Amino acid sequence: MRIYWEICLADRRQRGPAHFRRRKRPQRKGGTYLDVTGGPIYGAVDLVGATGTATLAMGALRKGGHLVLVGLYGGEVPLSIVPTIQRALTIQGSYVGTLAELKEVVALARDGKLKQIPIEQRPLEKVSDALDQLKAGTVVGRVVAQI
Repeated sequence: MRIYWEICLADRRQRGPAHFRRRKRPQRKGGTYLDVTGGPIYGAVDLVGATGTATLAMGALRKGGHLVLVGLYGGEVPLSIVPTIQRALTIQGSYVGTLAELKEVVALARDGKLKQIPIEQRPLEKVSDALDQLKAGTVVGRVVAQI
């Protein structure tokens, strides 16, 4: 059975993090992704990798958005260079293992055997220090600037 993922926004008033919602089949009742997200999205992961899904994902991105292409279905995506630059889009491919390895990692996550990535928040005036530590390789996890 095919599982469809759609990107949803948590409580828009609090600008919460994006989360994923699982459905057995897509709802096509006259709505678009804009009805679900409330506007262009910060990032998309294309798990299919077909012309249609990649084109849809690129069109859904906001300025500065990030598209990660994972699926290997194949096809081509028309890319207009000037709007891509003006929108400051990042398009990245990600191929990091076999299907068996993916199943193993999913099983580990499902069983709660993966440790959560540490996330440290720092004030904006400490960003330069954080970048120096990243360059030196001394940061464990992620550092997020508080703006």
